[in-house]
Amino acid sequence: MHKDEVKGSAKKLRGEVKDKIGKATGDDKLRADGAADKAEGSLQKGVGKAKDKIRDALKEITVSGSSIGFWRPQYRPPDSMDLAGALEYVEKP
Repeated sequence: MHKDEVKGSAKKLRGEVKDKIGKATGDDKLRADGAADKAEGSLQKGVGKAKDKIRDALKEITVSGSSIGFWRPQYRPPDSMDLAGALEYVEKP
């Protein structure tokens, strides 16, 4: 769980409390503040979930690069000794 999810949940809860107190006391400003806090908390919680999914996906990529289809062949350019050794086996006329 990402820290933004926790903060978002707390902010949403605070907004719900403000909304209920505002409703009970008839304070429209407090109700509006509560609604804004609930919306902001929901958004922050969603951002936290997205960050968590991205982090998990990046972990999977770094743990096993082949999990998403990356394959890098091992390429080693021939050096002069390889070429000289290969020429020994060529039939001479």
